[in-house]
Parts: sequence; structure tokens; C-alpha cells
Amino acid sequence: MNFARCAAPRWKKSEQELQTEARRILIASMQRIASKPNNDLTATLVPLPTEEMKGRIIGREGRNIKAFEAATGVTLLIDESPQLVLLSSFDPVRREIARTALDALVKDGRIHPSSIEEFVQRARDEIDLVTTQAGEDAVTKLNINGLHPEIIKLLGKLKYRFFLQSETCSTTRWRRAFLASLIASEIGLDPNLAKRAGLLHDIGKAVPGEHEGSHALIGAEFIKRFWRKRRS
Repeated sequence: MNFARCAAPRWKKSEQELQTEARRILIASMQRIASKPNNDLTATLVPLPTEEMKGRIIGREGRNIKAFEAATGVTLLIDESPQLVLLSSFDPVRREIARTALDALVKDGRIHPSSIEEFVQRARDEIDLVTTQAGEDAVTKLNINGLHPEIIKLLGKLKYRFFLQSETCSTTRWRRAFLASLIASEIGLDPNLAKRAGLLHDIGKAVPGEHEGSHALIGAEFIKRFWRKRRS
């Protein structure tokens, strides 16, 4: 009886109290995971053939490094690490463009503001093709039709975003889409609609960072905008 009296209040918690406690537990768990350092999410290391290359990347009075950062929107960090530089940005697509451009500049050997702009634009065009192909591969693999080219292109940008430190978002979203279709089939819902929702679930994470709000709302607005264009 004493145990019952002690336990009774736990069963009388309101729905709101239970939701609050659930949020507290989730936030605490997320904070524990987030506290672990993971530089791979914001930085990319680029190897150099020689230490002398660092001086050439910096340029006279820092003009080369300033031009590179202005063209890419990425911070280029040069420290005492032997034959290494670090590219820092929260945007993984920008980091990949910067990495591709810097690799090409180092191999070419001509590093000055005008060549930097040229190689960054080449890298941007190259990554643009890669992301578009990645998006097309995803929708083809899942047999999804009717998506606007801009939506497919944005899906491809998830290729460079990481999930749980081990898999790219592109791999994870394909599995999520397929799993959603299987679950929908089992409970009598439309598997194709579920598959499409699973594929587009995280698309807001690939929208440029200057947009404010949750990735779910940002992604929904993006899809609505291009869906209206498709129907008009």
C-alpha cells in the first residue's frame, strides 16, 4: 500500500507534464552528444606538397588569402601544422568548393587574386555538376518522378552534409525514404507518398545558411515555391 501511494502521483501526471519531461530528457541526451568535439562537421584539412606553399597561399601582404576567402566564403587557417592548412565553414558545400579550388591552385602553381577567382569558379561549376548528379541518382534509385530540377539539385547538396559522424545525409535519406515506403505499405498507406516525404525530409538542411528558422519549415517553403512553379 505504501508503494502504491508513492507511485500513484507518477501515473497522474498530465499530458503536458509528460511532454515537458520527454523534452528535457531529449535535450539532455542531445547535449551530451553535442558536447563531443567533431571538427569534421565544420573544418576540412588540405595537405600541401611543401611548407613553402603556405607563403604563396598567403601572398604579399596577405592579398592571396584575402582573395581566396572572399571568393569562397570560407576561412582559410594557416598554423604550425606541417604541410597542412585548414578550411573552416559551417557550410559543407562551400568547404568542398574551397578544397577543390585550393587543390587545383596548388597543383597549378599560379596563385594570385585573378587565378584564385578563376579556379574557385571552376570548382563551383564542378561541384554544381556533382550535386545535380547526386540528386538525380537519388530520385532515380527511388523511382520518384515530377520533382523540380532545383529541388533535385538541392537534394544533391546533402551529399556533403554529415549525419551521426559516419554517414552522409544523402545515404541516410535514401534509407529513410525506402523505410518509410515499407512502413506505409504495412499499415495501408500510400508507399509512394511516404517515400517522397522521407526523401525530402531533410532538404531544408541544404538551403543556404542565411535563411532563418528550423530546417523543416525552410525545406517546406522551398519545396512549395518550386512546386508552384512546376504547376504554373
